Parts: sequence; structure tokens; C-alpha cells
Amino acid sequence: MKTILVPTDFSKDASDAALYAANFGKHFGVSRIVLLNSFYVSIYESIFPSADFIQLSNEEIAHKRESLLRRLRALKARLKTVVGEDMIIETRLSSLPLLSAIQRVTEEQKIDIVVIGSAGENAREENILGRNTVRIARICPVPVIVCPPQTAFSPIKKVVLACDFKKVTDTIPLNELERLLTHTQAELLVLNVDPQGRHLESEAILEESTLRLMLKDFNSQYHYTEDTDTIDGVMRFAQAHSAQLIIALPKKYSFFQGLLHVSVSKKLVLSAKRPVLILK
Repeated sequence: MKTILVPTDFSKDASDAALYAANFGKHFGVSRIVLLNSFYVSIYESIFPSADFIQLSNEEIAHKRESLLRRLRALKARLKTVVGEDMIIETRLSSLPLLSAIQRVTEEQKIDIVVIGSAGENAREENILGRNTVRIARICPVPVIVCPPQTAFSPIKKVVLACDFKKVTDTIPLNELERLLTHTQAELLVLNVDPQGRHLESEAILEESTLRLMLKDFNSQYHYTEDTDTIDGVMRFAQAHSAQLIIALPKKYSFFQGLLHVSVSKKLVLSAKRPVLILK
């Protein structure tokens, strides 16, 4: 892992995620962080004034761009106090829409992982990233770490992988999971939320055996819970076992979205300030 992309809209959640990324990168010996802001001015905003679009002059556009560049430089300076001089921090101001900008920079800069902040369903209007979290996770060709509000980095010693023991060879990106476990030497806690006891059926037993074989070289434990609510079950388990990271599998975006949209009261009760890693 060499390069982290951190999209930012300068919201509090995005800034917290950038700080998480800096500490994450320092801990894992990342060599470069790229800070990205998207400033997209549609042709309608720049040419055709209307009730929906306020016409912007070239001078106003230039002024806004310079303001955003200053904010990127300020964020870079803040992160530099964390990572020191050994890590490179670059800034990018893209004129593309947010999702296109992330795709373009990910491809051109050979990004290994993307770190974003999310306020889930409580994202304010100005928190562009928070309102696009799931879409960003879907389109990114590389793994994505999503940080809930106020997430602070802790060395990753335990990770929770929620798995339903269905088609494990198709749904689990083994190479990415192996890379994470090799790099962190973390303990992997595989959790099956199964209130109906289906993990005792022959098909599930076979899938679990396949997964155990896939992960035989790693420090893995297998757990089961009868919680009727999958999201609650995963979050309670992660809290009880002091896990630093929850892994959401690709093609399981309903589960991932549920993790982000748990109510504020539940988050406070469970102290669920745990980042979610979406593998690819």
C-alpha cells in the first residue's frame, strides 16, 4: 500500500476522515496521500442564468477556485504535523463532478485505497461526501474506508468480517483480505448473524469449511449470533470484542448502507465509531 486518496468537501466529517487517513498512512508506512476537492461548474451555471442556476462570472469562478486551493493547502499543512516530512502530501482541485473526479484521480495516480468521511443519513446539505458515500463506494475500483463522524485512528488489531456463508468463493475478494491481514497481522473475527440457525445446515457448513480453508494461514476465529437485526448484531459484536475495523464485502451494499444509517441514538449507545472497509 503506497498511496491513499482522501476526497474532501472541507466538512467536519471529511476533515476527521483526513486525519484518520494521515494516522493510518503513518502507521502502515504509506508514502503518499492525495487530497482531492471537486469544484464542478456546469455549463448552465456559467452561461445560462435561471431560477435553478446562478450565473457565475469568470472572476467569481477564479476566486472560488483560489479559495478552495487555500483550503486544500491548509488541510495539507494540518496533516503534515501528523505525518512529518517523510510522507508526501499532494493536493488536487478537479473541475469534474465528484464521482468522475474520484475515478479519474484513482486511475491516474495509482491509488491503493480511498478514505472518506460520512455522516450517513444525517449528512448536512453542505456535506457532499456524506450524501454520496454509497455511490462513491460503488464506483471506486479500489478498497474504500468509510469513517463515521469523529472516528479516531487506532492500530488495527482486530477486524470483524460479517459473512452469511453464501458463495464465499464468489463474494470474498481473497487477495485484498489477505493483503490486509498480512500487513496488519490483525485477528480476523468472522461473524455470522444467524437467528434461524441456518449455519447448521449442510450447505452453510460446506461454505464455512471452504472459508476456513481459504483463511487457514491467518489468525481467524468464527462466531455466531442470534440477533434478529443483522446491523445491530454486527455492531454489538464489534463493540464487545473491541474491534478497530468492520469489513463490508462487495455486492453487499445493503448491509454497508445499513451500517452507515443506524440511528444516532444507537450509535451513541454502542459507541460505534468504527470505520468500515469495503473490499473490492
